[in-house]
Amino acid sequence: MFATTDLSATKELRFSAKGKNKPHVVMVFTVSGGSMPVMRTFTPGPAFTEHVFAWSDFVGLKPTEIQGIWIGAVDPGAFRLVIDNVELK
Repeated sequence: MFATTDLSATKELRFSAKGKNKPHVVMVFTVSGGSMPVMRTFTPGPAFTEHVFAWSDFVGLKPTEIQGIWIGAVDPGAFRLVIDNVELK
């Protein structure tokens, strides 16, 4: 069981990413969602680009009950993704 974190004092998740022009996803796990996270996709290119996701972009997300955030590939198999400058603002 993961501990719950209240991120309601923040408005967004922000990070820089680079990859191989393939779709990736940000998953946010919450108490009410159980094992089903709310998700948003993004496609990182070969150069670092900033990606910003407001909590309001995630349908049904309650920032008071976040249990985890995962950033990774959509498709199974090997992938290359580099993230930097991760911030909760």
